[in-house]
Amino acid sequence: MNNEERQKIRAVLTAALSEDLGSGDVTSAPLFTRHDRAVAHIQAKGPAVVSGMAVLRELAAVAGKGLCFTARVKDGTAVKRNAIVGVFTGPVRTILKIERLSLNLIGRMSGIASLTREFVKRAGSRAAILDTRKTTPNLRILERRAVRDGGGENHRFGLFDQVLIKDNHISLYQKKTRTRRSLETVIPVVRSQAPRGMKIEVEVDTLAQLRVVLPARPDIILLDNMPVRTLRAAVTMARTVARAHRCRVPLLEASGGITLATVAAIARTGVDRISVGALTHSAVQKDFSLEIR
Repeated sequence: MNNEERQKIRAVLTAALSEDLGSGDVTSAPLFTRHDRAVAHIQAKGPAVVSGMAVLRELAAVAGKGLCFTARVKDGTAVKRNAIVGVFTGPVRTILKIERLSLNLIGRMSGIASLTREFVKRAGSRAAILDTRKTTPNLRILERRAVRDGGGENHRFGLFDQVLIKDNHISLYQKKTRTRRSLETVIPVVRSQAPRGMKIEVEVDTLAQLRVVLPARPDIILLDNMPVRTLRAAVTMARTVARAHRCRVPLLEASGGITLATVAAIARTGVDRISVGALTHSAVQKDFSLEIR
């Protein structure tokens, strides 16, 4: 975790603590003094690919003086039911303050990592599995980390770090310019304004659109909602056009409604990567408990 990521994660955790704590823990305050201490074990209540150990370490750092978190497993480790994955030691009040937040974080992140691991296994080494921007607002940095812990890769973080020209961009630009400007003319316009070296990705829905856009040489082409047969044809077309123009084949990315049942067949078409919104919008939270001793 680099310093920039650490600062962003700590900002998220500070806001989350404030949301839960409000003006103070009115249950714990009368029962315990600041001198009371405890040890709390985080235990998996079912099998999971663990994600969130590094984040819980940061939570201990921002929650209050004297709290320490020790990970028992590394992020990305598959564990069985009842496994102890980490231990908090420190003031009782602080442990109780972060109990629900810590379990929510590790549960959400481990759910994403576990689902990602399943997609990665089914795709095999044929294609990379990527997330999308279909994330929980303000929690993207944590959810992207969970995808990586599950063996997946991250797509662009937001609107600022990679160009992605989609159908709405094309139709609105045509209205603005009152022309029928197509993909191959829009790409150079965007490229001329993008920061030097920034990747240019463009979405296509049909083989006809793909044929038009290939000579413009985008870095990545997103093949949206194409059936397996069409994806195979798209891969063949991209390679043929690249040979004819003596240029490299752009990265080909399949996207749109991809499930565990379909990802293996899609990976076999020859695409380079597969972006899956379900990794973050449909992952089932894993269940953990915090046992104080």
